[in-house]
Amino acid sequence: HLIILSVGALADHCFYETLQSAALKNNKKIFIPSAAIAGLDRIASGVLGEIEEITLITRKPTKSWYGTIAEERVDLETLKEAYCIYNGNARNAAKLFPESVNVSATLSIAGIGFEKTKVQV
Repeated sequence: HLIILSVGALADHCFYETLQSAALKNNKKIFIPSAAIAGLDRIASGVLGEIEEITLITRKPTKSWYGTIAEERVDLETLKEAYCIYNGNARNAAKLFPESVNVSATLSIAGIGFEKTKVQV
């Protein structure tokens, strides 16, 4: 069996499919921890019904963004108010911000998928 600690790695579609195939072939389970999402079980059970939209909004202090792609998009030194660095789907968010939004991958798998789950950073 396997426990995924960096769920953002599953945003790589080929890796995700290969992992699933290996688990099925070897009769093993893949466990995905709930991470920072309280109530993930409710989201997962809600998929059985009609969830049309899920949006994850991540906010962090400016100093948290040094050394990330955020430095290319905004001058962190002069930033005085909230700024949206990224607005898109969870697959791209997990790849662009592996240190900050791995939780979006967990939410996507439990919910409505990587492409349909929206993320704002």
